[in-house]
Amino acid sequence: MKDLRLEIAELKQQQRIDRADIRGLKSDVAQHKAKALVMETKLCDLKKERKKNKDSIVKIEKDIKDMQADVSAINEKIETDDANLLEAREDQEDLIDKLDAIRENQEEQKKNHEETMRKISEDLRRDMATSLM
Repeated sequence: MKDLRLEIAELKQQQRIDRADIRGLKSDVAQHKAKALVMETKLCDLKKERKKNKDSIVKIEKDIKDMQADVSAINEKIETDDANLLEAREDQEDLIDKLDAIRENQEEQKKNHEETMRKISEDLRRDMATSLM
């Protein structure tokens, strides 16, 4: 009987220890659930931040494409302006050449006119001299 009492006492002691272990395990489970909930919340926040970052990246990429299109348009305008400027310079050179030719022609005409006037003057003097004689 004594052995039986001792065994019962040991079983009760073991039962108390088991209950304490179960309470500890329940406490551990509750802590793990709380940690899991916190981690789930953090994960959700990270997913939201990731989506926000992706949206920002998409917007930045669109802005870059828009800027590249603007730069291309500006480069095309610069090339067109350069071509127009070159053409205008060529036209200006042609006009200068024409003006030079006109000046040379005018100078030649002036010389011819002066020569003609000199001949007329000489002829008039000769005619006057012959008519006076």
